[in-house]
Amino acid sequence: MGPATGLPAALVALMIARKNIEAKGVLPPEACVSPEIFLELARDRVPSDSMLIQEKVKRGPLFY
Repeated sequence: MGPATGLPAALVALMIARKNIEAKGVLPPEACVSPEIFLELARDRVPSDSMLIQEKVKRGPLFY
């Protein structure tokens, strides 16, 4: 496993602690995690000499 394997889970745990996520129950990430906040936290915590993929997120209806 790579050194950043636990990063997404750690960021979501931080978001829960900061009350950025208040949903309860079993939900897919796209239903309760704000991509804007998630990517902002990632940018603040990923070392500048490592690779970070940046993407533009467009909000819209979810289709399953």
